Amino acid sequence: MLAHPLSRRNLLPLGAGAAIAAAAIIANLSAPLTRTRLAGAQEADPAFSSAIIDALGLPETEIVLTADGFQVPTEVEAGLRTVILRSEADLLLYADFMQLPAGLSLVDATPIAFDAAANDLIPPGWTFAGGNNVDPHAELRFVVDLPAGDWTIATSTYNETTEEVMVLHPLTVTPASGASPAATPATATGLEGDLTIVLKDVAFEGIPETVTAGPTLVRVENAGTQPRQMVLFRTPRALTSDDFATMFAAMETGTPDPLWTQAIWVGYAAVLSPGFTQWVEFDLELGIYTATSWTIDAEANAPALLLGMVQSFTVA
Repeated sequence: MLAHPLSRRNLLPLGAGAAIAAAAIIANLSAPLTRTRLAGAQEADPAFSSAIIDALGLPETEIVLTADGFQVPTEVEAGLRTVILRSEADLLLYADFMQLPAGLSLVDATPIAFDAAANDLIPPGWTFAGGNNVDPHAELRFVVDLPAGDWTIATSTYNETTEEVMVLHPLTVTPASGASPAATPATATGLEGDLTIVLKDVAFEGIPETVTAGPTLVRVENAGTQPRQMVLFRTPRALTSDDFATMFAAMETGTPDPLWTQAIWVGYAAVLSPGFTQWVEFDLELGIYTATSWTIDAEANAPALLLGMVQSFTVA
């Protein structure tokens, strides 16, 4: 995937060669597939689980990729719901709930949605309510809180040998029973989490130094001013933004930094707009983990992780 010129231009302080290499890495890592499989990362070990989510008893919505195409809903009720994301094909499946600006056609919106999903280029005027990605022939569950309105389920499919393809599916979210049509998205829903990760533009908040091992319901809440996502790695030690800048600079030599080659992708929560919350469940083993965000900051034109959005914690 081609490097994005904004990220390349704004990494020039790293040095010209490193900037180009870093931009290419960022562009590659922006898709869930390449975050899990390429760019020198040693391996992926998804840590998603669903025991806690299954016990919530929420309404369920299935987004399924079969050998014959997609099975997606066209209408759901507003409020909290469990999303079952499943690929029954030899392709990874990505999905995010997106609300398009009024008057934008699906044809015109598709390449913009692709850039948001694959290149972390977040378009102005769009709203993101969360999502995730799942491996071929696998299933995962997450929870979203959808307000009433016209939405789109943005899906993309890909694997190591095929290009990523984006398809948009219109979705009508009707008012919840007994609720007014003006019901809001709400970070103030009654569903808490065992761990709350707050997205604040260039930093994470709410992550403690130590998290207990085992199934954990993670509430990912965007309390900032820009859309952000969360990508979780198991790492050999605690990492900082400076560490990632150093890793990118090392690419100038053609040799990935050992810190990066030892990083293992374990989880993800797709792009989420300010004021929205999603819930994911992880079953984390003992070790050190690092949360990152790769979305391109609208003001700095640089990935959020190089602006400070990196935080590590220990699972004990």
